[in-house]
Amino acid sequence: MSKVADSLLSYTEQYVEYDPFLVPPDPSNPWLSDDTTFWELEASKEPSQQRVKRWGFGMDEALKDPVGREQFLKFLESEFSSENLRFWLAVEDLKKRPIREVPSRVQEIWQEFLAPGAPSAINLDSKSYDKTTQNVKEPGRYTFEDAQEHIYKLMKSDSYPRFIRSSAYQELLQAKKKSGNSMDRRTSFEKIAQNMGRNIPIFPCHKNCTPTLRASTNLL
Repeated sequence: MSKVADSLLSYTEQYVEYDPFLVPPDPSNPWLSDDTTFWELEASKEPSQQRVKRWGFGMDEALKDPVGREQFLKFLESEFSSENLRFWLAVEDLKKRPIREVPSRVQEIWQEFLAPGAPSAINLDSKSYDKTTQNVKEPGRYTFEDAQEHIYKLMKSDSYPRFIRSSAYQELLQAKKKSGNSMDRRTSFEKIAQNMGRNIPIFPCHKNCTPTLRASTNLL
């Protein structure tokens, strides 16, 4: 098998449980039902076990999840290297700014992370630093492209693997697994109860029904 095919197969196997069209999600697939709980859980600040597990697939997965970014940043702060991620995020934000705000924002980023004596100085190779120094003279949304790429590779090869191996991430993953198992059991019970409720035949209550039974019948 070729390396490309092997890579594609590995990717497919890794992500198959995250495809709601291939594996029925719990809650139900929001594309096929009126239940939007699945989307709400994906956007929640309390990530599911699946979301936390996905952060371990690659740094991009952690960065695109708001909670994943927050947890990664906390880890970097504990290692006194949060300036790398904060710089990367600042550059991402710069790319989305209105053009009128770009020049001033470029200067702010330069002063914060790259200028001599910068309070949150990042480490760049000489080539990236020289290129960025020239780019700052004509500020644009992609002024820090080279510097951002260098920092991205640095985090991916160094900080991110340590984050995934850290006790903070592993403990969060295990905690979510336990809560996920409890939720699975509760959800299964709720589904059984709902199905039982649907199958209960409804009979008219005769005149000798007890008040409790009469009230229950009226609810059905």
